[in-house]
Amino acid sequence: VGLFAYWFLRRALEASAGAIKGRPLVALGIGLVGLILVWATIAAFILVFILILMIGIWLGRIDLWNVGWLFWSIAYPLTALAFAVLLAFLNHGTIVIATYAVATYLATRFVPRAARTRWLLLLLGLLVFILLRGIPTLGWVLTILVTAWGIGGGGLAGWGRRGPGTPA
Repeated sequence: VGLFAYWFLRRALEASAGAIKGRPLVALGIGLVGLILVWATIAAFILVFILILMIGIWLGRIDLWNVGWLFWSIAYPLTALAFAVLLAFLNHGTIVIATYAVATYLATRFVPRAARTRWLLLLLGLLVFILLRGIPTLGWVLTILVTAWGIGGGGLAGWGRRGPGTPA
């Protein structure tokens, strides 16, 4: 997932990592709020699944079972795809963003010549994260912090791309 993001989504990955490197505590705070909002989003997806079921049953009750089956066959896979993309970003993308930001920051700070091979830094950062994640008590706390940092970096990069708002 990390190399996919590096090769195909490099601009977004660099912007998110730059947001973390530029404002690390703000990114962490936004990410912790984002983790709470993730649970609300998951609950919303569950409600959407129930709503799709109810609409299909309602269509069947008014003798439009063919339309109900068609609705189910289109709505459920699209909703499941959106849910899978969200979970993939939360479980993998946020960790890639945060480890890439930390690895490139440390490389540019201590070994400037190594910063040219950023994809190797990404792999090295992920390897170090995986090793640290294996520590029994510290591992899950580290995973939550890294995930929050990734969510915050992605949020800051997304807000930075839109630009400042216009006053009313």
